[in-house]
Amino acid sequence: MRIVAALAAVLGWAALAGQLYLSLEAGAATGQATTETLLRYISFFTILTNILVALVLTQAARAPGRGVLGKPRIQAAAASYIIVVGLIYFAILRHEWAPTGLQWLVDVILHYAMPPIYLAFWLIFAPKGKGSGKGPGEGVSWTAPLRWLAYPAAYLAWILARGAVSGFYPYPFIDVRRLGYDGMALNALAVAGVFIAVGLAIVALARLAGSRLSARSQA
Repeated sequence: MRIVAALAAVLGWAALAGQLYLSLEAGAATGQATTETLLRYISFFTILTNILVALVLTQAARAPGRGVLGKPRIQAAAASYIIVVGLIYFAILRHEWAPTGLQWLVDVILHYAMPPIYLAFWLIFAPKGKGSGKGPGEGVSWTAPLRWLAYPAAYLAWILARGAVSGFYPYPFIDVRRLGYDGMALNALAVAGVFIAVGLAIVALARLAGSRLSARSQA
């Protein structure tokens, strides 16, 4: 398990480093300040979520089940976030551009490879807790997806605050300049619905796995 986590973590960190390099290179070519380039880099939900997933995988490789990142509810939340990254990109954002070369490779890893890789890792290796919702799995309850919305909500607040100052919005469906706040809010509610739906699916899988584990241990 630790070897699998380590390999997946290396892939994730390599893609993140590659995207950072490409961002800095593009920023330098246009005369953009390095600080602005770095701020834009961490303004993408894809980047922040892949960082979270890479951190969870790194912790699993170093000390499985230890620390905050080893908690079942955190690992399950990370699964829901990275799956939404893949779904939104495939459904909406892949039509917005046609990357080539290294950018294409990085794009594929961050949006197409890491979501199923982490989901598979989580399904096979990550602790799920008991199906009853007690004990180690108490955080993976049916209400967990509502709590998990805190992360995308905080992200949206950050983007809107920064966009109001810089005029930069990383995704077209939250671009207040084009959509206005009403249009942005409707899109944000739709995306929130996706987060909740995916979160409920993750909770169902976690509880099913926990129930089967409990049944085997009592057999």
